[in-house]
Amino acid sequence: MDEIKSLQSKHDSVTTSQLEELVNKCGKQVFQVKQDELEKENEAKIERLIFELISMKENLHTEHQVLEQKNKELLKHNDVVVKLNAEHSKFIEECQNLEIKKNLLKTTKPNQQDQLLLEQGTKKLRLYKALTGIHWDYSTFKESIEGYVTNKSDYIHHFCFKKDEDPEELSNLLWNEIYLSIENMLSENNKENLAVLK
Repeated sequence: MDEIKSLQSKHDSVTTSQLEELVNKCGKQVFQVKQDELEKENEAKIERLIFELISMKENLHTEHQVLEQKNKELLKHNDVVVKLNAEHSKFIEECQNLEIKKNLLKTTKPNQQDQLLLEQGTKKLRLYKALTGIHWDYSTFKESIEGYVTNKSDYIHHFCFKKDEDPEELSNLLWNEIYLSIENMLSENNKENLAVLK
């Protein structure tokens, strides 16, 4: 009991100012603890925000590189478009010039000398065709030399020669085809001539 009294007397002797001081001291300690907790939370937030900032900077850098690459490609495509537009304009101009030339040619009459030369060439071609009996197939002229030979009475024969054939050999083959077409007629004429001579 004495102990209790001594404690009581000890506590009774504490003054209001001491109590205020003690409360202030406790308050400061609580404030300091809360301040430390806030600082730790803020430091954690700052670290998280720094990490996010670094991540965003990296993404921004990557996106910037992609954008630069696409800009380079766009410039190349724009150059191609400019060139194509220039070519297009050039072709349109050429088409207009050719259209004008075509219209001029339609209205231009051939001169008499050219007309006479064309008519003579056409007559010669008809004469050669009639004499040789050769009818050309012009649709295959790039790949081969084709056509048929006829004597207009009882002989018709198709021929086809390679384009890369030797010209002299080709000429001989064509003359042989012509000879074969008139061979029967020559035989009949010979027989008639022999009959007349007898």
